Order: sequence, then structure tokens, then C-alpha cells
Amino acid sequence: TQARVAQALAGAYARTGDIQGALRAAEIVEYEPWRDHAYREIVTAQLSNGQLDEAERLAMTTFTNASFLDMALADIAMAYAGIGDPERALKILPDYGHGKAFHLLQLALLQEAVGKSEEAFNTFQQALQVAEQAGSRKSFESTNKEHLLTLEVHSGRTQEALEHASGLDSRRKPGYLGRIAEGEAEQGHHDV
Repeated sequence: TQARVAQALAGAYARTGDIQGALRAAEIVEYEPWRDHAYREIVTAQLSNGQLDEAERLAMTTFTNASFLDMALADIAMAYAGIGDPERALKILPDYGHGKAFHLLQLALLQEAVGKSEEAFNTFQQALQVAEQAGSRKSFESTNKEHLLTLEVHSGRTQEALEHASGLDSRRKPGYLGRIAEGEAEQGHHDV
């Protein structure tokens, strides 16, 4: 059908970097889910080209489906975190329960990767709070225990890391206890 062709054309334009052509093609797609899919591809292309502000503007003004909007906003937030602007990322991050907690976890891991251990730990704590509000803190915390331990070690929270390590699978515990000891040694503590 014409709508499918226009959607495919919008995607092709977006992948080749012709954002204006992609937008023109997307605008003629009458079936909303297909149009939103085309806009999603355009947002992805803009993010690939470093056009974060444009991607955010497009997402906020075009999507009719909340799921497509949430996915686009999560991608945009991760892009802002990736360029070192976690505050902007947190403002954009979609506000939905366990999904938001997962995206906050991704943000924390990005912060950790660029050496911002304290910010990463605080972001992880926000993720736990969001998961708790969504009624899934226990599940979220147990699923991501290893990330929590890593963040605790790197932010100097050895005692908390030791407490959380006690609940690890016995096959993984020695590795994490070694990481805790390494973290302590890096910080000049030799009594672990």
C-alpha cells in the first residue's frame, strides 16, 4: 500500500541522512503506528548524527503512540548521558515504573564508565526508588545486584558492598570479594 511505501521511504531517507526527505515521507503515512515507526527511525538517524536537540524536538511533537514516544525518549536520554550530560538525560527519561528503573540503571552504568562513580551510585539509588514505586524493587535489586556491588565498590561504600556480597551465588562471591578488596586498596585502605 501507499502508506507502507511511504514508511519504507522515510526509513531509507533517514538511514542515508536525508532527514528532510524522511520527514516529508513520514508525514504522508496515514496509519499512525506506521507513521510513528517512521518517526522512530528518523529520531534514531538524528541521534546517530549527533542531532540530539532536533531528535528531542521531533519526538515531543510527532509521536501519537506513548510506547513509541517512551522508547524514543529513552534513546535520547541515553544519548545525552553518553555525551556527558546526565542531568539532561534524567529530565528526559520517560516516567514509567520498571522501564524507567532499567533506563536509570543504564544511565548509572554510563556514568560509571566515564569515571563518575558517585553520580552513578546516586543514579542507581534513584533506579531502586523508581522500582520500589512500581512495586518491583526486590526483583529489580536482585536482578541487578552485581551492578549495585560494582557501583558500591567504586564509590567507596565497602561496608554496603560486603553486606550485599553475602547474598551472592557462592560461585560469584570470591570474584566480588576480590573486587571489593581491590577497591579498598585503590582508596588506600589495607584492612579488608
